[in-house]
Amino acid sequence: MVFCTKCGAENPEGSRYCHKCGEKISNMSDTRTNLSDNRTAYAQKEVVKEKKSDDTLLNIVLIIAIVIIVIIIVQMIFAYSFIAPIFNNFFG
Repeated sequence: MVFCTKCGAENPEGSRYCHKCGEKISNMSDTRTNLSDNRTAYAQKEVVKEKKSDDTLLNIVLIIAIVIIVIIIVQMIFAYSFIAPIFNNFFG
């Protein structure tokens, strides 16, 4: 069996292209060595994908928090500008 370096899928010996992702599979002289290399490369790519998705989620959460803070500040400004004259007329 030959493993794809792009997606990690198992492919039959002699395959020229990965049946899952279509990546071209190079001719392998030593299947066992290449098998472990392919699995290692695939595992490393998965770790990088996980890290990127964690960073993306963090960025989304930060953007949402900033938007909420801005909305609260704007509402406070408008509320003060609307209520202040009423208080001045009532107490002043």
